[in-house]
Amino acid sequence: MNRLPEFLRIGLLLVGLPATTAGATADVTWQWAGKERRYHLKTQVAFIQPFPLLRERNGESQMTAVGLDVVVRCKQVGMAGKTNMTLVCTTEDAALEAIPHRRVDEGKLARPLQEYDDRWTGSEVEVYLKPWGRVTRFDPQFEKLKSADRGMDAYFDTIDENLGKYLFQCFDHELPRTEADLAAGTWSQTSNLLQVPARITHDVEAIDGSIIQARTHLTRPSGAFALNGRYTFDTADGTVISSHQEIEIYRNSPMNWTSPRSYQNIDMSHFDLRVWSTCQRLDADEVVSLHDTREVSQFLPLK
Repeated sequence: MNRLPEFLRIGLLLVGLPATTAGATADVTWQWAGKERRYHLKTQVAFIQPFPLLRERNGESQMTAVGLDVVVRCKQVGMAGKTNMTLVCTTEDAALEAIPHRRVDEGKLARPLQEYDDRWTGSEVEVYLKPWGRVTRFDPQFEKLKSADRGMDAYFDTIDENLGKYLFQCFDHELPRTEADLAAGTWSQTSNLLQVPARITHDVEAIDGSIIQARTHLTRPSGAFALNGRYTFDTADGTVISSHQEIEIYRNSPMNWTSPRSYQNIDMSHFDLRVWSTCQRLDADEVVSLHDTREVSQFLPLK
């Protein structure tokens, strides 16, 4: 078995990680040139207070939780500037589920959920990604509503873009930029796709050949939100293998749901949120059977 460079071996010993591993180098970057990849992405959002889910026309119903489950196929289509890779991810399949808030809301979620499903299925999302794993732009390319209702378009945009940000969190784990970071087994990022206003720390838990397993958490506790997660990155293939993240956003947090293209914003400062997001890299022909878009009485948090 090949051994790591001496500086990295010593660094890993100091932080208690296995040192007799091969393949991990300081060049830990996403590699997209000439590649097409598929991922299974899931997110669930639980609201402490009921949240309105608008139909395209005439009315709304309230929910206490919503989940979005998609299979996407992604490829690089160019560069934006010197370092931003432009990715296009096409949704092969999508499914949603939501929990109604009140008995009067039961049976009313199916139609708006199907409208969201229709918007996601077959749609494209543009992602601008730095090679070291920072998403600098996220732009869903959804068709506008037939109703030509600008206010409703804004509402849909806001919901879609924020659920989408939770989905694509697995692309937004900033990787070690220097040999010293990787050798020390810890590094940090100052912002991420959700624009968390705090420093996020990455700690290496294990290295096995080209596979790095790390956890993420806030460097300092915050009264506005909490974040914890784990992810696995393959340095040989230059892609994330899997990711799981939990986020808690408390009332009056600056992390409101907003959309730069919207004519209205959804003020989330009065809502407590808990978010679970997971992703899994898929083989080129791997089949994933998603549940039907539906209204449910409960669903278990993603693990």
